[in-house]
Amino acid sequence: MNLALENTTPYSQLLPRELRGLGAIIDDAFNTEKLCDFLRIISLDVVSFIQTSTFLDSLKTFWEKEAKKYLKLLRKAEERLILRIQETYLEIAKRIHNANLNGLPIISDLLNSIEDALKFRQAYGDPSFYMMALGMLNGLCNELLKRNRLDILNGLVRIEHFSFNDKSFFRAFTFYEEHTDFEELNAIFNMKDSDAPWLPWFLLQRAHECWRVLPKQISSIQLSYSSQQESLKSSNQLNAYHFWNDLRKGKDGREQPYFFTLEPIKRLIKSMIRQIFIHINTKRDQATIPDKIHSIILLLDGDVLCLKVNLSNNEASVYQLKKFNVDSAPFRFIKILLKNPGKTIPLGDISNTQSVSKFFERTCLKGVLSEIFFSKPTKHAVVFHTNEILFPEIDQRAKLALEELLPTLKLY
Repeated sequence: MNLALENTTPYSQLLPRELRGLGAIIDDAFNTEKLCDFLRIISLDVVSFIQTSTFLDSLKTFWEKEAKKYLKLLRKAEERLILRIQETYLEIAKRIHNANLNGLPIISDLLNSIEDALKFRQAYGDPSFYMMALGMLNGLCNELLKRNRLDILNGLVRIEHFSFNDKSFFRAFTFYEEHTDFEELNAIFNMKDSDAPWLPWFLLQRAHECWRVLPKQISSIQLSYSSQQESLKSSNQLNAYHFWNDLRKGKDGREQPYFFTLEPIKRLIKSMIRQIFIHINTKRDQATIPDKIHSIILLLDGDVLCLKVNLSNNEASVYQLKKFNVDSAPFRFIKILLKNPGKTIPLGDISNTQSVSKFFERTCLKGVLSEIFFSKPTKHAVVFHTNEILFPEIDQRAKLALEELLPTLKLY
């Protein structure tokens, strides 16, 4: 089994003196031949080293703070989605009853199943109860679509279409902003596409917890599906505990939890090392950063929102802020903003996000970057000042905030 990363120089030689021990551990992990040994070293030794390293304290604090902010946003998005599902179900059920359609067996069965899911919150497994209810609600909408009774869904469900050869085709049902908000936040856990800087440390800590659980403790773990966070703590981890336990016994293991398969783990490690290198270089140059920066530029490179930092010596660094889905409302909106500096752009005309603050959160512009590049004449409108801001024109507080932000960004 070839586990090696793509670099040829050992990490024990690349990392500075304070982190050579970490480099040696990572080298050992990627030189091992057994998947079990690889995962044990990554989950136990790498995480233990980082946990006890004072050299990385500020980086760990940033990761953990960002993870906490994300989980709080996810929890609120879940609560809004559950409420939307409940309200939508009740209104659709009422309209179906008034239209005398509740006598149809398939519609009656779907209504009863949705009611049971929302009422009893049964532990169906993964996905959680509200995602099961959402799936059945989609099925109910499809049944109404087949019967040409979309009038029952008016004002409750958004019907999305796509065009092909000048014809419009049905694509999906969405339950307005609450649905899209949750899906965008939840997609962060797709490690293939996610660039969330806190995600590697968050998931490796989960792996660390799984490895440390003793086999005799597994049977006492209680499953919960009330929220995405609880699912992470119960269903995914229980699967992981069994996986580790099988590996200890020399078995191949059950189906691996998604963040313990080889390619995602390799991406996690590479992403974490990249951030550590940025952190190291920033610590070395921190005292002189303000004198080196000439200007900062906000730009789109295809579907990626970037921050370009021009230095006084004519060198530049480009950081990735956000990789967009090109069909998403935030991408359409940011394109219009960057093409129209100085103009007031109403948010609601383009995006289904009704809050400017929420838009900045979604596009990784919350904080100092939104303050430097944008202004908010109202809660529902944005003004983009200009693509390039000269560093001397930025006030001292924003300079310090920018200095703290740059080490946490991903180089593009």
